[in-house]
Amino acid sequence: MTLSSILKADSMSVVGSAPLPGDISSVTETPDVTPTPDTLRLVQDHAGPVIVDFDETLYLRNSTEDFIDAAAPGLLGRLVFAVLEVLRPWCLLGGVKTRDAWRIRVASMFPFAASRWHERAQQLGAAEINQPIRQLLESRRDAVIATLGFEPVVKPLLKAMGLGEHRLVACKMGSFRDRNAGKLALVSTAIGEDAVQRSAVLTDSVDDQDILDSCARPLLVKWPAARFVPAQRGTYLPLEYTHRIKRPGLGFVQRAILGDDYMVWVIASIVIAAAPLSHAIGLLLLILSFWTIYELGYVDNDRMGERYEANPTLTAEYHREPVATSFSQAWIWALGLGAAGVAVLERELTPWLTGFAAWTAALVGTYAVYLLYNRVDKSSRIWLYGLLQLARAGSLLVVVPVTSFGAIALAAHALSRWFLYFLYRVTKRDWPLEVPANVVRLFTFVLLAAPLALGVTPPVDQAAVLTAVIVLVWFTLRAGPRLIQLFRNAHLITSIKSDGQALTRCTTVASTKTDQHATRSAHH
Repeated sequence: MTLSSILKADSMSVVGSAPLPGDISSVTETPDVTPTPDTLRLVQDHAGPVIVDFDETLYLRNSTEDFIDAAAPGLLGRLVFAVLEVLRPWCLLGGVKTRDAWRIRVASMFPFAASRWHERAQQLGAAEINQPIRQLLESRRDAVIATLGFEPVVKPLLKAMGLGEHRLVACKMGSFRDRNAGKLALVSTAIGEDAVQRSAVLTDSVDDQDILDSCARPLLVKWPAARFVPAQRGTYLPLEYTHRIKRPGLGFVQRAILGDDYMVWVIASIVIAAAPLSHAIGLLLLILSFWTIYELGYVDNDRMGERYEANPTLTAEYHREPVATSFSQAWIWALGLGAAGVAVLERELTPWLTGFAAWTAALVGTYAVYLLYNRVDKSSRIWLYGLLQLARAGSLLVVVPVTSFGAIALAAHALSRWFLYFLYRVTKRDWPLEVPANVVRLFTFVLLAAPLALGVTPPVDQAAVLTAVIVLVWFTLRAGPRLIQLFRNAHLITSIKSDGQALTRCTTVASTKTDQHATRSAHH
């Protein structure tokens, strides 16, 4: 019997057997297969050393995520780790592989982190142990438990499992060096390269390809009961649904919300702000307040689509990513952020209560339009989408004054987004990615601003002119790569070449079929 043809067992399933030494096949290319109880017997009867993975193999969850999940208070933990994900310090120091090392270091700084973890590990270790592997390890006291998790996190779990005497090879707490070295290097250092080459390795992760390639008997096994539960996913946090479910993997919060919507708000109004720094901070609080409610529209849109549409547009993450959502908490966040934003901007506004009432009305109106949008037919949505984009671009106008060209910039921002949606609905195809949205926005601004600029009579509003210049520079920079590409692709039709030779310009309309065919050929 070979590893690639193991039969079925109720307790486990194999994603694919790792290639044996000398096998040119790839783990990710092998077909899904299922094992028999002989799978663990192969490990138990192996003459050489035995190496068993920990997370999602012996332990049916992820120890690092569970440790971070224990950070309390939970809301503070959600905020801290959300900021950490935005800053991504591991990209500057340590590298991407050290992400968990950074997160563990931060989690360990929370009050009573160690004592809370030891208490929680007693429960998790007993409840989340993989029983077939526990029985295997009881008969193989020489087996090594190897993980890229962290030793102070894993040890309490092993003790709760009754396996505390087994040798553990793990990363030191928050160690960048261990994380970058990888599992093969850690295990080779601990037991020697020769022992690794004679060993049987049981793991669930394709990231262990290096040690699977180096051992004598590789077993890549996926356990049905194992699950990856992200830390603190049960605590609501604004914009997490947008980041993980609605717009996953696109950097949407940084690119579209902060990089586009927020920047347009700032540019449209900063020139006439009494205190630019506090003005920018106030607008940041307002944009977060607005998007907390706009995100509720996203949630409702997905749920209505799943319930009533034949082919709803839902991301894969919608079905597999557990993300907490809460209507009441979202409004508490939105009103709290809005109140703070209006307070920061109060010196530029009417009294705080008036400004806060206006902002609350804008939020309520936006949410009401989104609810209606989610409940009407797709053709009618075209016009409601325009209102949503108007709210997204111009809701700050209820509390913050802008210059004339600032208002035009907000209008161009909204119209460019609505134009793409209009194409999407009218053509009934996929979203028109080939249309350069930032170029459309720049062009729309120029079209709307030109009549105002040409009709200006003295005295000239210097704040408006400065705003126009800033908007033009910013919109041009954002459109830069696509704008350059458009210029490069532009050409005169008289310069089109075929087979390396310039074609002759057609100046007359042929009357015969032959001439018509020749003319069409020349133009194509």
